[in-house]
Amino acid sequence: MSDHADYDAGDESDISNGTLPVDFFVVGVTVNPLDIHLVHGDHWESKFRLRWWQPPLPSNGKTHTNNKAPNFGPLQAPDEVEYVPRETLEHAGREARDDDGGAFRDDMRIQSWARRYARRNPIQIDGDPPLDALNPTQIRAAAMMLGERICLVQGPPGTGKTKTIIEAAKLLKVHFQVHHPLLVCTYTNVAVDNLVEGFATAGLKPLRVGFGAKVKSSLGEYTLDHQLGKHPLKPRVHKLAEEERSIERRRSQLKKKIEDVQKEGRAGASDRLERMTSTLTMLGRQSMSVKAKLYAMHQEMLRDITSAADICTTCVTSASVALNVLDFPVVFLDEASMSTEPASLIPLMRGSRHISLIGDHKQLPPVITSREAMMKGFSTSLFERLTEEGVVPSIMLDVQYRMHPTISHFPSLEFYNMSLQDGTVDAAGNVSPDLHPPLSTHLEVDTSTGRRPSVVFLDHGGSEMAKDRSRVNWNEAHI
Repeated sequence: MSDHADYDAGDESDISNGTLPVDFFVVGVTVNPLDIHLVHGDHWESKFRLRWWQPPLPSNGKTHTNNKAPNFGPLQAPDEVEYVPRETLEHAGREARDDDGGAFRDDMRIQSWARRYARRNPIQIDGDPPLDALNPTQIRAAAMMLGERICLVQGPPGTGKTKTIIEAAKLLKVHFQVHHPLLVCTYTNVAVDNLVEGFATAGLKPLRVGFGAKVKSSLGEYTLDHQLGKHPLKPRVHKLAEEERSIERRRSQLKKKIEDVQKEGRAGASDRLERMTSTLTMLGRQSMSVKAKLYAMHQEMLRDITSAADICTTCVTSASVALNVLDFPVVFLDEASMSTEPASLIPLMRGSRHISLIGDHKQLPPVITSREAMMKGFSTSLFERLTEEGVVPSIMLDVQYRMHPTISHFPSLEFYNMSLQDGTVDAAGNVSPDLHPPLSTHLEVDTSTGRRPSVVFLDHGGSEMAKDRSRVNWNEAHI
């Protein structure tokens, strides 16, 4: 069903009495009230609510129509509506139809929400989820992550990249109840663990895929191995595995007996060898059958677990064969600016149709130790390359909650064109007490302000030198 309808009233209609002769016929389904905007000229003229009339099914099972005009009642006055030029809306609509639209192209709930909340002044309607945990820029970023087939979210230090990812996932899984599997990848295991903790706190169902030694011990219950261990099919798998081991033991014993008989070379042993060989062949077939059942059952367990969870792993580990049971049309890639382009492509090749890259190319780039790889451009991340091309939709989170304003001023000036705002200052201009400089004899009090400095620049002029398999800077060590 289209999310809009064009109606030319001409000279015969009069909506001053609150009615408009448009019929909607819905049979056999339940429909909620629908918000309708009446467009006049180049602006929204007014906003009404249409009350659907759902006719009962006649006894003969045939459908019938409703000749009554629906009643309208104004929801808000015209001066309370933010006017938008009609050309702008139509142009945006054409772009949306021409674009692939990603995994949520046909989901009008998500498309409507994303379009309304991607604005600087969001249009809220009844039933929208609360977004109190996000600031306005984070809300627009979440809307872009849901509404765009591919987008870039730049997050300077302390601007809440992880929180934005978690809230976007929560919108998909909890509010819109999207059944698409979600693959969330980062460059480092530490960042994956942070996401798993955040997902669990938000009421989501994270599944940590990775090597046990690199997973935080407190997150054991969210690992794939733990989930496999408590799956309902686990007892049957255990029984089949024991049956397979028993068959293999019998095969091994029988092979040894056949070898012994062949070595003895007794007369009349050919019939015995034939029977033993026939039994060995039968055991081989039984073993193959049990292995096939084990494989099918294991795949079923993996599908059950992964399809009901939000997969959290590193870019490289996303190539795990355990994830081969599903395609992942929705991929969120955190720390995208730290990941090499080949590593970033691994999760994107898992059947992705809807991609959000989150990172900050103004911070740490990919770590490349090979000079040859660096010369060939591997030190440039996919995130940075797409940012420089300027084709992919992007947004920058612009409120930081980590640094003292005197510290954030430097990166804001040098890297972010003074667009970084401070969320560490209250309405009265007071800085959070947790961010005050420590008491130290090395930090002299500024006589003009009576405060210790929050940031100090020291030029030591020392250089690094090689030591064993690493590097050392003795001047920095002395300071």
